[in-house]
Amino acid sequence: MPDPEIRSPLPIARSLDAGSARSERRLLRVQAISGSIFLLFTLVHLANTGIAALGVEAYSDYQHAARRFYQHPLGELGLMAAPLVVHAGAAIARLRRSGLRGRNRRLRSRLHRLSGYFLLVVIGGHVAATRGPSLLAGVDVGFGAISYTFLWMPYWFYPYYTALALAGLYHGLNGALVAASVFGLRVPQALRGGPAFWLAWAGAAGAVVIGLLAFGGALYAVPDPRANDYARFMIELTGGR
Repeated sequence: MPDPEIRSPLPIARSLDAGSARSERRLLRVQAISGSIFLLFTLVHLANTGIAALGVEAYSDYQHAARRFYQHPLGELGLMAAPLVVHAGAAIARLRRSGLRGRNRRLRSRLHRLSGYFLLVVIGGHVAATRGPSLLAGVDVGFGAISYTFLWMPYWFYPYYTALALAGLYHGLNGALVAASVFGLRVPQALRGGPAFWLAWAGAAGAVVIGLLAFGGALYAVPDPRANDYARFMIELTGGR
């Protein structure tokens, strides 16, 4: 019997007519597969953010090594672009069927849904801001780029990056448990409804937030945020400081 906290969408499917229920289950499996693939990139990306706490060199070395895989054309298409588009498309299809509020009122299900809505709204802009300068102008988007955004508009980018990281981490980790249930795998009770999930999320979230503080110079002195190609690109583009 699936746990209602983790496998929340299936009771929704059973409340539909037979044809709609089959379609709902197909969309669930599509979401589970595409989300699991994209989660691999998400964890690598967020780990890079946490590693910023160890220093600029540690962050840059990790990023350079990771980019060899996820910015390779096959990796970028198969690990990032295609899974993201498919996952978002399936989510929109299910959203049109169930509405914004959904039918499951459990806390983790509500948070999963709300974090998904937030990510759906901001992900396009995030991809454009991080990959656009690199693809269009050959500008490296590294440590200095994030450091510059904190100098440029701290009142926007500190809460934005924090919300983006925490929402992505929650949606990814909780989604992995949902996917495991969809695939018929047994999810341990401690992760289904116990404190283990929250402890894991809080620990990872804390590491990511500490990493974000490093970009703004809270942990150690950082290079001049204006002295990099990304900063010069944005200053020319926006007339910023």
